[in-house]
Amino acid sequence: MAGMAFSKEELTTYRAAQAIATRIHSQVRPGGFWVADQRSYGVRYGMSQTVQGLYMIVGEGGMPTAVVTPWGEYCIAGSFGGNRTEIKTAKAAMTADMRLKRDESARKAAGFKLNLLYAVHRVGNITLPQPELRSREQCIPRDQAMRQWAELGKIVKSPH
Repeated sequence: MAGMAFSKEELTTYRAAQAIATRIHSQVRPGGFWVADQRSYGVRYGMSQTVQGLYMIVGEGGMPTAVVTPWGEYCIAGSFGGNRTEIKTAKAAMTADMRLKRDESARKAAGFKLNLLYAVHRVGNITLPQPELRSREQCIPRDQAMRQWAELGKIVKSPH
């Protein structure tokens, strides 16, 4: 599948999703804050996809757990732990220079009952467009989404 062509926007979106994941896992401290690394699972198909941009899924305790991408939900973190101060410090550092906006209408459209959904407008120096969820009818087919995600990983050379 080498040689697949991606737009600048697709490459930027992939890089931003990887930057969010890297940022979360960079907060892990031996004997302190920890988080289960789920990045190797890649994207989950059959879940939400965006037409453009990214949404961050924030689960129990305010911890970012996944990023909704044009290819599916990129699982980045599972369970986490540490003392309250460590967790609070880690969560603040994860989103320090990100521009996020809670999006209730998208959360409801995606069918999330417990998790919060935040539109990601910026990650460090990466600026993203206003995210928009795909309708179920517009979702990229599973095999195509998985192939594209894998190919982007080869092109971008993610740190993970």
